Amino acid sequence: MPDRVDELLRQRRLIQEHLAWLDREIARETGKPAAVSPLTSIAHVLSPAGAQSPAAVEPSGSDPILAQYEQNPQNLQQDVRKGCLTAFAIGMALFLGSVGIAYFFYARHLDAKRAGTPGQVQKMR
Repeated sequence: MPDRVDELLRQRRLIQEHLAWLDREIARETGKPAAVSPLTSIAHVLSPAGAQSPAAVEPSGSDPILAQYEQNPQNLQQDVRKGCLTAFAIGMALFLGSVGIAYFFYARHLDAKRAGTPGQVQKMR
C-alpha cells in the first residue's frame, strides 16, 4: 500500500509542476510577471524515492562510445538523398514495367479481336 501512496504523491507533484508551468507560460504570453514560486525540477519529481540524484552518479565514460557512432550531418544528408533517388528509380521502373506489360496484353487483345472479326476478307492460299 505505501507504494500506491508514493505513486499518488508523485503524480500530484507532477500535476503541480505542470500547473506551475502553465501559469508561467500564461504570464509570459500576457506580459504579466509570474506569481508562482519555483518548484522542484522535473527530474526530482520523476525520480523514485531513494534514488540517487544524477549529480551523485559517477560518469560511466559513455562519451567515447557515443562519439564512435556519431555521423557527420553532411554524410547523413547525402545518404538520405541517395536513398530517396534509389527509391524513386525503383518506383519508376516498376511503374513503367507495369505500364509496358499492360500495353502488351492490351495490344495482344486488340490483335486477337481484329483477326477474329466477321466480315473481313481472308486471303486464300
